[in-house]
Amino acid sequence: MSHITYNELWKEAMSTIGLLMDIENPKEPTLVPKQKIEIRQQYVLLYVHYIGVFRKLEDCFDQIVHPQKRVDVKKALEAVMGRILEIKEVLVKIDASEFIRLDDVLLDLKVTPEACELPVPRYYVSDRAKELEEREKLLNALVTQYNMKKDSAKRKASNTLPLDEAIKIIQINERGRQGRKKVRELRQHRSMQVVEQFGGRNSNKPYLTPDEASVQIQKTFRAHRARIEVSERRQEEQVFIGMAPPDQSRDTDPYEQLEHTRTRRKLIQNQNEQDYLQQLTVIKQKLHDYEGPDIKEHLQDEIRQWFMMHKEQTGKFPSYPTDEEGGSSKIFAPKPKPTEAELAEAAAKAKKGKNGTGRAPAFGTMKKKADDEPKPPEVQLPPSNFLLAIQQSFETYTNVWANRDESSNFAQKFDPELVKEQLRPTVIEEIRKKVDEQMREELENLKLSLEGGKKKGKKDKKAKKKKLSRKQKKKRDITANRSIESLYAELVSKDLVKKVPAVFLQDFIGDCTFVDTSAGAEPAAYQPSLADIRRVVTEYCVLPLGSSAVHKDIQPARTVLLHGAKGTGKSLLANAVANETGSVLFDLSPSNVRGKFPLLDMRLVMHMVFKVASVMAPAVILIEDIDCVFGKDSSLEPYLASLPETMPVPDIIIPEPKPPAEPGDEGAAEAEPTPEPPVPVSLSANDLREEAKQFMKVFRKLLQLQVKLLEPTDRVLIIGTSSNPNNGGKSLIAFSNKVVPLPLPNYSSRYLIWKTLIAKAISRTHPYDVDFGLLARLSDGFSAGTIKAAVDRALMAHRVQLISKHPLKVEEFINEISRLPKATEQDEELKKFQAKIVIKGFKPPEDPAATTKKNGTTGAKGATGSPTKGATAKKA
Repeated sequence: MSHITYNELWKEAMSTIGLLMDIENPKEPTLVPKQKIEIRQQYVLLYVHYIGVFRKLEDCFDQIVHPQKRVDVKKALEAVMGRILEIKEVLVKIDASEFIRLDDVLLDLKVTPEACELPVPRYYVSDRAKELEEREKLLNALVTQYNMKKDSAKRKASNTLPLDEAIKIIQINERGRQGRKKVRELRQHRSMQVVEQFGGRNSNKPYLTPDEASVQIQKTFRAHRARIEVSERRQEEQVFIGMAPPDQSRDTDPYEQLEHTRTRRKLIQNQNEQDYLQQLTVIKQKLHDYEGPDIKEHLQDEIRQWFMMHKEQTGKFPSYPTDEEGGSSKIFAPKPKPTEAELAEAAAKAKKGKNGTGRAPAFGTMKKKADDEPKPPEVQLPPSNFLLAIQQSFETYTNVWANRDESSNFAQKFDPELVKEQLRPTVIEEIRKKVDEQMREELENLKLSLEGGKKKGKKDKKAKKKKLSRKQKKKRDITANRSIESLYAELVSKDLVKKVPAVFLQDFIGDCTFVDTSAGAEPAAYQPSLADIRRVVTEYCVLPLGSSAVHKDIQPARTVLLHGAKGTGKSLLANAVANETGSVLFDLSPSNVRGKFPLLDMRLVMHMVFKVASVMAPAVILIEDIDCVFGKDSSLEPYLASLPETMPVPDIIIPEPKPPAEPGDEGAAEAEPTPEPPVPVSLSANDLREEAKQFMKVFRKLLQLQVKLLEPTDRVLIIGTSSNPNNGGKSLIAFSNKVVPLPLPNYSSRYLIWKTLIAKAISRTHPYDVDFGLLARLSDGFSAGTIKAAVDRALMAHRVQLISKHPLKVEEFINEISRLPKATEQDEELKKFQAKIVIKGFKPPEDPAATTKKNGTTGAKGATGSPTKGATAKKA
């Protein structure tokens, strides 16, 4: 795609933003929606349109090679991203559900549900490619180092090979020998069969004549060629009617060409970006050299004029503003415009003045108003933090880029004139600070010479010690004497920092669901599809965590609970969030933490994890089976059943023993004895249960404390997963800011899962004909993980090699999935848990008349029925 294509795409996005700004900021106040139904209709429409703009801007930012255009596109992209999250929060409060029905709007706009798919911004990872690569190298080096130390310690701890391992090695070698012998015998047998069938030199079969041999060769070749032509025609027909996937193995694959074009544009983009950054310092220095003297002289003249005007008006020289107050910028700053609250207060005072003394209206008027029909309560929408940025980005595009002639800039290099306009305010600010220092001295000299005063020395006031708040006292750094690198290395050695698997949100396969809105189903009864889950995870986890500009202007979710049956993709989503945002992944699951540290050191461990996560942000802290942490004693039974009979002890890395010093050397000392390897401590069932209870209690308290101590700017996300959230109870619900259920896939999602997994397992060159509809119907009640296990069992390596000779059959997958368990009952229990989640909606604004009436009634009752303290004292 060319430069013009992405410029047109940017133009379409900005024209849509212009229309949306007219809807968001109507000229007539009567057009502003105030009722819930009106607000929902408008905000759902805005939500869909903003997602379309977001998709276009994300494509533009990823592929536009002009460095200055990318700066403006990124500002618009982040502002639109934040506005989408604000609109989603309003719709969630109106519908009292995390999942928004968009079917009626999509039907009116005549767009497919795929148009509402939220893409993950690719710049989250691409802009930090070098940083992520260096961090991955460091992690790999640390993992290799500590694994080698652990392996050497284990080898020294046990010099003899255990009996079980020895028997296993012998069995592997013996089975390999028998397999090789069997293959040799089969090859000999097949070669003998070929000799017997076609005859050898010593056989009694007569040789064919040259004519007969040529005819036989032609028949064989023509039959082979005919079979190939029939197979190709059948494949083309199957692809044409949509019954088979297209063959993408040719050189003319459009997807490969598109990927090649994207890669080439990224290289051009990086080169233009480097040239732009290098020229910034050069152009800035030129501005200082050529325009700096004039700017300096102009500022000095205006400040001196201000000195003399103040002297004429007050009779003395003014005091110069300090740097904290803004210096000379405060002198020439315009007066701030009144806010909306101040304007509303002034209007209320003016209205009160028209009524005279502000007395209440007559009794008849009140009665007439009370007799009117009750209106539905109005909703007070929260102010937006991103509308101004969207408006500014639209104005920037209109003023700078809309009508700009770029016919001579085919390479899309930076524009020096725009760079000067961009750097000029920075240069003026730097010069102004230097001028402020000079003018302060000049003002002091004027005061000394003209006023005859003496320069008063400033008294050094003793700085009062500020009392630390309760939060600051709790957030005392107990590892202040250690570097982040050492803390990170220690967490890697204890396996608390994990390598992020190469999984993405698109690997969470699921299709959209279209619900007939004529049925009038309530939003709370709406069953989300897997595509809805993917969009919600993107909104709550990926978008705020990956962008610091979005994160600071909204209130993102700190803790997210993903609950669902086994195999629904909870861990996959958590790993995908870390991978899509380039985050550090910490594993604080009880099964991973318990036994590695003494219970008294858990406070230090929690502090280390959250400190490293805050510094190396963005970071994801994964806690699997979080219901065990917040549940009661009965919830520990499944967890205890999975533990070994012996209590694991913390890992100890045994250092290599130092060689003994020679007798002639000075300072000879005895060699340090090698410490004995740790021995597992056997615990009874009751002791194990009590130890687990104590560990979960300490873990829960420390986790809640560290979450409270997180700063609003810390891009740290805690993701908890659970297959039995009912064990966690109300405390788990209270701990989780957002609760996302992962249901079983419906028919359309199962169809897509079967089709995608089989296509990945089989090469594109191997044709196959499988009834995916039948598989989707028969796999009702199975999770996506179960379907994947069935595909992996049916399509092993040796079976994939034989597909060309023996085509696939549906029975192969049916036989495999019939041996796996269903998750229907577990899914029903999880639906009951989700029904307990209550989402708070908007509170209607209080009516002043009703409040006055209520207060008056209360006062009368207090006077007649139960007198107040003041009335009682007056009687006495």
